[in-house]
Amino acid sequence: MRNSQKIYLLAPAFNEEDSLLGLLNRVEDFVKLHSCALQFVLINDGSVDSTKEIFNAFTSSFEKHLIDIQPNKGLS
Repeated sequence: MRNSQKIYLLAPAFNEEDSLLGLLNRVEDFVKLHSCALQFVLINDGSVDSTKEIFNAFTSSFEKHLIDIQPNKGLS
């Protein structure tokens, strides 16, 4: 029986085109292995590379949402 709990994963991103696909694939593997409900929220802080496009194009078995902040707000 599937667990009724949901995992929320929030991740900040700034120019993460080189690492984002690997992260998304690892999350996908985790969800399939553990048969869990997961919602991934990516907070894109003004990336000027293809971070947003990679995230939006990724087909997943989990819910995913993008919060796109423009322009970059910096560390603080």
